[in-house]
Amino acid sequence: MLNTDGIPATQVAIYVDEVVVGFMMYIYDTLDHESFENEEFYGKKSYFVWHMTIDKRYQGKGYGKLAFEKMLMDIQKMPYMGKQSM
Repeated sequence: MLNTDGIPATQVAIYVDEVVVGFMMYIYDTLDHESFENEEFYGKKSYFVWHMTIDKRYQGKGYGKLAFEKMLMDIQKMPYMGKQSM
């Protein structure tokens, strides 16, 4: 999936055993939406979560937290990490 600027997002299915229980998508892009104008990171490139969902039947079991922590570990290994914000 591409954002409106044509930048690809990383899409991740969240599994428990062999069952898909959620989905997340994150992207490295310039935060230039007007709602961020007064923030220090406005206009800067950053990694950010675009979407995240966990099936209602699997919520409250820590799967979202584990997936988010894994995503952060993956981002820390990526290019640009340490050069901009997250």
